Amino acid sequence: RNNIQGINNTHTGTWPAIGIDIVSGNNCVVKNNFISNVTGDMTGGFAFSPSFGVSGIRVQAGTGHAILNNSVNLFGLRAGTATTSLLTAGLAIASTASTGLDVRNNILANNITGGLSPTANVAIYLPSGGGAGMALLNNKNSYYSGSGALAGVGQQGTTATNPNLATLPALLGYTSTLGNATNDNASTASTGAVPYATSTDLHITTAATEWATGATIGSVANDFDGDARPQGLSYDKGADEVLYSCSAPTASVGGPQSICALGTTAGLGGNAPAPGTGTWSVESGGAGTFAPNANDPNATFTHTSGAGPIVLRWTITEPDCPTTTADVTVSIPVCDDSDPCTTDACVGGVCLHPDSLRRQRPLHHRCLRGRRVRVHPDR
Repeated sequence: RNNIQGINNTHTGTWPAIGIDIVSGNNCVVKNNFISNVTGDMTGGFAFSPSFGVSGIRVQAGTGHAILNNSVNLFGLRAGTATTSLLTAGLAIASTASTGLDVRNNILANNITGGLSPTANVAIYLPSGGGAGMALLNNKNSYYSGSGALAGVGQQGTTATNPNLATLPALLGYTSTLGNATNDNASTASTGAVPYATSTDLHITTAATEWATGATIGSVANDFDGDARPQGLSYDKGADEVLYSCSAPTASVGGPQSICALGTTAGLGGNAPAPGTGTWSVESGGAGTFAPNANDPNATFTHTSGAGPIVLRWTITEPDCPTTTADVTVSIPVCDDSDPCTTDACVGGVCLHPDSLRRQRPLHHRCLRGRRVRVHPDR
């Protein structure tokens, strides 16, 4: 874990400035580093390669390196006289000979300005002519860049151009050919504000899109500050894992209820979900509506169809935390007792069978031993 900042190559001949440089060896692991404010004088120009450009992290040689959970922030107008053929990159992979690289969960931000066209100020630089043999794993990264013609997400090759992989789809179109078809399909790109606390304090907050959106990488067990990863269910991108604890309560509900068909329950007795969000849903047995809405803990349920029993579920969710649920079972009684001498009724969710025919003694029909019979009116 390193905090590297303020590297400035002031030579007017325009020589490289690099935060972290891998120039030899294999299977190096670069993780949990803050790298910011790396820059250099642009007067000499003609520095369109990782050998002469500005790089937050540069992979110059070697195979099997892992570049994981790093935060890079390059920014500011380059010193010197504006010239042409300049390259700056948050991460630069110099050669197709660097095979088997694992590049994930990094925040690569480059908002350096300066230079004349053709110039490329990009989040990531890749060598041209790469193919499946590079076996590159490059995903779940966040790319930030400026919005001008000289800025973009990526660049391939040392032929001086404005960014030729300027958008995330363009970058994905190339990286997906470098050994993993899914490369960059879960990365993001933005020309908006970087997610850091300041330009050189590269901590993030839960408001950042990088929070809880990283890949799970078991070998990165903590962050720049030594805090454990993950704090919730998912890893954060970048070198900082936001300190976070789940505080929503475990879901609980009231007891079972019984209602008549098309009737309405009493309040269902869900607990308050704050700071999480609670939602009622029908899991099985029928259909109906919740009032005043499905997010009210003590909502009522009105039956519209289905024979029941109906299972209603209260679900509490909180970002990056386990989901909890609790169920209320609502019975819909069937009140037909198949007795022709009684009137079937459901009142308050309870079946009633008053012996109405026996009590009324109608003129033409009477009940005898459970049977309804016709008798002469004079008898």
